[in-house]
Amino acid sequence: MIDQITDHTDQAQARMVKRFKSKERIDKIIKIRADRIQLLENILIRLRDERSLSLAVGSQLDGIGEMYGEQGLRNNRSDDEYRAFLKVLPAKLKDAGQHEILIQAYANLTGAIRIKHEYFYPRAMALYAVLDDVDSLTNESDINSQMQAIRAQGVRLDLGTIQETENFLFSSSPNGDVPMNSGFSSLADGSDGGKFYKLITDGYS
Repeated sequence: MIDQITDHTDQAQARMVKRFKSKERIDKIIKIRADRIQLLENILIRLRDERSLSLAVGSQLDGIGEMYGEQGLRNNRSDDEYRAFLKVLPAKLKDAGQHEILIQAYANLTGAIRIKHEYFYPRAMALYAVLDDVDSLTNESDINSQMQAIRAQGVRLDLGTIQETENFLFSSSPNGDVPMNSGFSSLADGSDGGKFYKLITDGYS
C-alpha cells in the first residue's frame, strides 16, 4: 500500500541548505516545481483509488462493470448495490455453486456481520445473514436473483436474515423470563418484543 504524500512543497523547502533558505526567488522556483510533483501525485492517487471497486462511485463503477459486457450493467442499482453486485459477478461467471463462494457472495450482497448456514438432506441449504437491522435491506429481490444465479443446479437455496441482537427467544426459565426485547411484546406496536428470522425468499429448480 502506497501512502499519499500531501506536503511535497513543504518538504522540498525544508530540505534547502541554510545559505538558500528564505531567499524569495529560490523559494518561488522550489514551490513551482514541487507543486507540479504534488499535482501529479494527486492525480495518480485519484486514478488508483477511484478505479478500485471498494472506492469507485458513479461513472467509475460503471466503467468497472463495462469490463464484463452486458452481464455487468448497472440496471438502476445504487452505488452500494452495484458495488456488491460486481463483487459477486466473478463468482457468478466462474465458480458458481461452491460453498465458500456462496457464503462470501451473500456476505457481500447483504453487508452481513457474519453468515450462518444449515444443510437439509438431500439437496438443500439455507444461508442467514446476521445484520444489525434486518429491515435495513431494501433490495431483497435483487439479492435473491444474484444468489440463485450462482447456486449449484438442482440444489435448493433458501435465504434469510437474522437480527444481531433482540432475537425472539422462548424462555427456558421456570418463571418465563427472557432478556429484554427478546420475547413476546407487551405493547401494541410490538416495539418491546423480539424479532423473528426474516426469510428473503427461496429458490429451487
